[in-house]
Parts: sequence; C-alpha cells; structure tokens
Amino acid sequence: SGNFSRGDTVAILSPEGREIARGLVAYDAADAVRIAGLKTAEIETVLGYEARSAMIHRDDLVVSHSTDQVRAGDQVVGDKVHSGG
Repeated sequence: SGNFSRGDTVAILSPEGREIARGLVAYDAADAVRIAGLKTAEIETVLGYEARSAMIHRDDLVVSHSTDQVRAGDQVVGDKVHSGG
C-alpha cells in the first residue's frame, strides 16, 4: 500500500512490518489496485500497454537481511546485527 509511481523504489515489508526487500515497481499505486488478481494476459487490456509479469521483477529486487535476524529497532553495522532492546 502507499503512494508510488511506476519506476519508484519501494520497501517490501513482512507482515510484522519489518523491511525485507526493496525493489523498482512496474506499475503505479492506482494501476496496481486495478490489476490486482489479474492474469498477465488480462493486464494489457485493462491498462492499455504491455504488461510486466510481476509488480517487482526479481532483476529489480534487492533482498534485505534475513527476517529472522533483523527486528524493528535493531541496528545493522556491516554484517553484524545489534539488538535494539
């Protein structure tokens, strides 16, 4: 959810609200709502331009630290995680 435009970098959050990745989005927020649940072949008809197969393609995705290692409030220094309490 949120307000973003096609090509923006967005954070991907776990259900607990921890950032687990960042990626470049293929669709803006309004179009994402319009195409949610559609098959790729149906998206072009709805949007009027050639569809991408994913909201964020794996080539445009950077995965953060493992979700079982980093918690809200933790500080990451280099490859070490320091507990935030």
